[in-house]
Amino acid sequence: MRRVQLLALHLLSGRLLLEFLEMRRRLLGAMREVVAAARGELEPLRCRGLPLVTVCIPTRNEERFIGQALFALRRVNLYPRLEIIVADYASRDATVEIAGRFGAKVVSLDKPGVGRARHECSLEARGEIVVQIDADTVVTPFAIPRAVAHLLSGRVHVYHTAHYYYDGDALLNLAAHYYDKYFRKPYRTTGHFIAYTRDLYDCVQFDPNVSWGEDYDFGERAFKEFGNSIFKFDRETIILVSSRMYKRREALSKTISAMSARDGFNGIRVGSLDPRDYAGALERLLVDGELWSRLSRNGLEFVKRFDHVEVAKRYLSIIGGLRER
Repeated sequence: MRRVQLLALHLLSGRLLLEFLEMRRRLLGAMREVVAAARGELEPLRCRGLPLVTVCIPTRNEERFIGQALFALRRVNLYPRLEIIVADYASRDATVEIAGRFGAKVVSLDKPGVGRARHECSLEARGEIVVQIDADTVVTPFAIPRAVAHLLSGRVHVYHTAHYYYDGDALLNLAAHYYDKYFRKPYRTTGHFIAYTRDLYDCVQFDPNVSWGEDYDFGERAFKEFGNSIFKFDRETIILVSSRMYKRREALSKTISAMSARDGFNGIRVGSLDPRDYAGALERLLVDGELWSRLSRNGLEFVKRFDHVEVAKRYLSIIGGLRER
């Protein structure tokens, strides 16, 4: 079922309210777990023989976020054996200094690109399991332990989780909730949290030449190589991320609206065959309420133009005018 159809059905049936309440309960629950772990109320794992996990974080001028990401890895995460690598390209702020204060290994890159950063970090990693996160990710207490448990089973080689926005509004988090619950494919890996085995990385790697969408690209190529069975999308485990990507979009909202008005009277025209571009357009429709309302109004007006009654009336008025002449 298409996204708009499902949302309309849930809205009309009252299901939307139940989904909102579920989203709120899950988000608040994840936040409570983070606070409890930070206060030392949750015990870390104390097992012998646990594999080393390498956490990779691509950065460039991330001083605003990198501290909280590293704090979460050190104080909130309950998995004890971590190697943290910050793959940094030419940061001019305090990113590298903050990473050093948290004991992270810093790898300086000579070329830009998130795909390159994730690839170089994966090659540098010593862990049997590699976890990729973003600089604005807040890892919740059980995310890495559950990733390790699944990846050690031998059946799963790529593990990723659901997400909510710790600084996002209700609409944005509801959109994330619907995407994770109803629309996300198992191979649709996103950079806020991707865990995989070293064995898999010997076969499928991040493309250093992909600077945007490298996370989707990695998952899609792994899917083409090995199929769905190697993936585990764990919706019950939640990662918290910032909504900065959408705030940047808001800063460009006037430009986007102008483009939409030019390119689509009653919809968004996608100028490529890339599924990610279609996903981005659909996401804009779900997140931007003003855009949705305007396109909907225009759509109704457009339908009227081609309604047979309206067309007949228009022809009659034209003919009547000619007859008067």
